[in-house]
Amino acid sequence: MASNLELLFDLTFVVAFGIAGNEFPHMAAEGEILLASAGYVFVLFSVIWPWVNYTWFASAFDTDDWAYRLVTMVIMCGVVVLALGIPPFFDSLHHGHVDNTVMVMGYVVMRIGMALHWGGPICKRRSSEPGRESTLRPCWRRRSVG
Repeated sequence: MASNLELLFDLTFVVAFGIAGNEFPHMAAEGEILLASAGYVFVLFSVIWPWVNYTWFASAFDTDDWAYRLVTMVIMCGVVVLALGIPPFFDSLHHGHVDNTVMVMGYVVMRIGMALHWGGPICKRRSSEPGRESTLRPCWRRRSVG
């Protein structure tokens, strides 16, 4: 069963899909179907790829501590930034050049968040191996004992 945070996370992606779905027919109606299709596929890939990465991670490592929630919210902010960059991206395609700067900034925020998420399982795995505890100090995400 999905948590409320995961449902909100999915809704941020729904917004990105909605914006892309709104921009595609407007550009296609202007007679630029091939360019609109290429832009739509690019946007869908840039939205679907991090969503698949996150959902795989969330289902593989059932982590639900404060650090996980905080980093998930950072990733959601990256999704919103990426979604805000979709209309300028389609406008730039219409004018003959590619300007995906805002989308790339959002994508980078999402990738940084996933790198931080991966720090938790890596630290947990290494700390469970004998003789490796001393090499892990400081680990960015120490869990409290108790």
